[in-house]
Amino acid sequence: MRRAFLLAAVAASCSMPGREPPPFERMPVSEISGFQSADLLPAARVMVSSCHWLTEKTPSLGTNADWQPVCDEAATLTTEEEARTYFETRFDAVKLEGGEGLVTGYFEPVFNARTDASAPFTAPVLARPDDLVAVDLGSFRDDLSGRRIAGRVENGRLVPYADREEIDIAPPSDVPVLGYMQPDDLFFLQIQGSGVLDFGEKARRIGYAAQNGHPYKAIGKTLVEEGHMPLEEVTMQSIRQWLADASPEEAARVRATNPSYVFFIDRGEASGDEGPLGTAAVPLTTDVSVAVDRTRIPLGAPVFLQGADEVIELNRLTIAQDTGGAIRGPGRVDLFLGRGDEAGETAGRLKLETAITVLIPKTVRLPGEDAGV
Repeated sequence: MRRAFLLAAVAASCSMPGREPPPFERMPVSEISGFQSADLLPAARVMVSSCHWLTEKTPSLGTNADWQPVCDEAATLTTEEEARTYFETRFDAVKLEGGEGLVTGYFEPVFNARTDASAPFTAPVLARPDDLVAVDLGSFRDDLSGRRIAGRVENGRLVPYADREEIDIAPPSDVPVLGYMQPDDLFFLQIQGSGVLDFGEKARRIGYAAQNGHPYKAIGKTLVEEGHMPLEEVTMQSIRQWLADASPEEAARVRATNPSYVFFIDRGEASGDEGPLGTAAVPLTTDVSVAVDRTRIPLGAPVFLQGADEVIELNRLTIAQDTGGAIRGPGRVDLFLGRGDEAGETAGRLKLETAITVLIPKTVRLPGEDAGV
């Protein structure tokens, strides 16, 4: 589906010693499967809110000068017809490294909570401890760029911070408690990274503040390894049910096999339909905002998702506005599905292998492309 001149350019580059073909496929936006039936205006409106990441930051594809004109024009669109003309004439579609990937879903969970501990609300939601130290190893050596560790200082040395089991048994002192939850709910809140605590008369939105530095281990893997359920039956719902059916001691033991522990920050009252803030520092929009690896896909960029299964029909234009610890590489996208149990049910089942396409301004020169191509 490439244009003839790009085929010729790639063929020419392949004939030159020491040059590899570029890890992408550029094509007209109108040729994306499913694009003609997609509603585009919602994505155009959402794009405007996070365009500053493309025009003021350093995008991983293109330059500020490439993105500024299309961001300015996006703010003027008022109809679906205008949005379609805009995307088809101002952008090219790019499939990074083949374009095949995995789409999963995430949501903003709502959990019952209490301001004071009382059974079964016994698990404290902890703010970031003052003695937790996060270190960017890239600040010390270039070859460690992107690697981070966390711990605490003891006798002038950085030592590992307490793991999940240790924190559950003896939470750090002098740390603000944002509320009390049921232990299983807190565990899943830590996996999600953010959520809403419903205290009855009020609801508070809380977000990720820090992590204890220990590696994340999926307890679904633990349940499979211990023979509690087959791999093909592992979902968020099946794990929740297993923990609910287990004794409190056994559930705590399995939760502790994931040593990672997340601390939170209070982000204010949760009201209305506005979503939580994503990495792009704007509220996420249901069915439009996606989490990506921003080293491969720039925050603010349009991303088209194709395909359908029994859980969801995609064929929609989304906007990269968030990141996630498990979202790595150009082929991983996490679709924000909204708030509450229904969104959580869909998110827990969504796991669709499909094509992922990034839209970039036609002026963008990609790695491996000659300036004159």
